[in-house]
Amino acid sequence: MKFHSLQAILAVILSAPPAVAQLIQNDIGTHSMVFKYNDAAKIGQTKELKDYSNVHGQYLWSNDWHRAAFIMRTGNIVKMKAVKLNFYTNEVHYPGKEGEMAASIDKVKRIMLYSNDPSDTTALVATFEVLPNNTTHQDFLYEVMNEGRVQLLKRVRISANKMRIDPIQSQETYYFYQSADYAIRSANAITEIKSLKKVHVFEAVPIASSGTEWFSANKWLSGNKNKLKNEKEVVDFINYLNSRNK
Repeated sequence: MKFHSLQAILAVILSAPPAVAQLIQNDIGTHSMVFKYNDAAKIGQTKELKDYSNVHGQYLWSNDWHRAAFIMRTGNIVKMKAVKLNFYTNEVHYPGKEGEMAASIDKVKRIMLYSNDPSDTTALVATFEVLPNNTTHQDFLYEVMNEGRVQLLKRVRISANKMRIDPIQSQETYYFYQSADYAIRSANAITEIKSLKKVHVFEAVPIASSGTEWFSANKWLSGNKNKLKNEKEVVDFINYLNSRNK
């Protein structure tokens, strides 16, 4: 099934009327939408959320709750009304019966997050793939930065470092720090790139580094003053390549 067809089906699913076991009002709010709890039993193993109250810094993709559709490795679709993605633990947060909970992604293939704007709750705002790291083989959340045959993938790595002892509360203070790893997926092959630089991007995209395509690619980059030094420039370039090789 093509991506656009799948997205259309998910849009219908997410806009469908509430079922009997769906979320009830009075607890978690996403703008004007308010929900009591989700049931994440179909996603994977669930557990109580760790306490990060003494850690400063960003470790979530977004602090806001978002509607989501989970494409499982078995092919079935699980929808949830309010989730957050935790880059530090690579888990899904959700409001459970006993408060905020976490769920494993070990059975998940793809996560599609939708707008929490009540005027358009079917608008897709981000897509994530669950992929294994080449070194550790541990599953991580990779954001798919663009559609098409060639895609830029981004993984946000979070580290927690102890900085100092709080003299007032007499407790250790920790900070979350972010860094990004990138990879390019082309024809189902995933190539990690050291950084967002032209030489690394060209090495990972065969159609841009051989024959006449090399000259066309460089001409396009020069004409658009694109240095391939940031996410937007790399995505714009990949979209150009996709438009030439449909």
